[in-house]
Amino acid sequence: MDADLRVHGGEMTEPKEPNSAARRRIMDNILICFQNNGDYPNAEDFRHAQEDSDLAIIDDLASEGVLRRDNGKYYFRLVDYVESEHWGRDEKIISTLFPKLRSIRQQYREKSFPIEILQNELPENTTSEDLTRVLIILERLNLIDGRMRDQNCPPNRYSTYSVPERIRYFKNVPEAIARARQEGHHEFVRKSKNTNSPASPASLFGSRLSWFGQSVDHAEYTLHQEVSQVSVQLYRNGHYAEAVEAGFKAVIARVKARLIAAGVDTGDGGDGMMGVAFACDKRVPPIRFNALSTQEELDEQRGIFFLFKGIVGIRNRKAHENVVLKDSHRAAEYIYLASLLMRLLDVSETLPASATKPLP
Repeated sequence: MDADLRVHGGEMTEPKEPNSAARRRIMDNILICFQNNGDYPNAEDFRHAQEDSDLAIIDDLASEGVLRRDNGKYYFRLVDYVESEHWGRDEKIISTLFPKLRSIRQQYREKSFPIEILQNELPENTTSEDLTRVLIILERLNLIDGRMRDQNCPPNRYSTYSVPERIRYFKNVPEAIARARQEGHHEFVRKSKNTNSPASPASLFGSRLSWFGQSVDHAEYTLHQEVSQVSVQLYRNGHYAEAVEAGFKAVIARVKARLIAAGVDTGDGGDGMMGVAFACDKRVPPIRFNALSTQEELDEQRGIFFLFKGIVGIRNRKAHENVVLKDSHRAAEYIYLASLLMRLLDVSETLPASATKPLP
């Protein structure tokens, strides 16, 4: 991979010819480093793994803006690579491989097959490193998934590949990339609003995306302020489980504060407290979301009650089992759930202190 990988855009810089091969090798290595859950390489660990003669090249890449070092990690954006003149050599590989994935998938019902099968579909001069890089690019653009690594194979190399049932096929690779960029499927095809922060492995909360035809900044316009304050920075830094836990704890704390203000015993402060706050089987609950005057309204209240109850269980697993959540998209959806619950609490505060009618 060549040096023209820009973190925040800028003018193209031609590779330094004497070291162009080394520069490509370094960028290849970095790309392979974030193959697992989008993790970027630890800067010091990465430097220690390189040849001494390559360290000056790494420093050059950083000074040119090709790499960005922040919080002890190296960052760059794949979108700047696919938009550069150096995209052409990998596009040829992808254009050859991409249309054949469906037929390969149909041949291997076990969904997994030797990676040599893919290698055989490519020109003879295509190296295993080229193939690995191309597969990563396709994954990063959310066009394929399911890559598998055999535990017995050397580090950073793959012996098998898995093609899922759902592969997105387009007429050509540029169309696929354009569609991925338009729909905002992956962090590498999103534009960061805050150019002072690195393009983190999952920059969802620093991005403008187009959902349902509307362009919105998710951190500023979608997340409830109380959730944004405690979760966004943790999420941007890659601490997904902590970000989710912080959002859920903020919701739970707000429920507890509401009960205390109403003079209601909060009990265990967790699952039981949610029953006290929202259950409507026998009484008007301290916190409600409608008038509770019809069966439909009671059903809605119960449904929302179980949403609040559910976050206690999710939070407890993280708090008690130290669960490591690596899926950035699942974490984002959990955080959106916390935001939704905060907005429901906002709604509940606009209602009269008690139900307008007795429970049916």
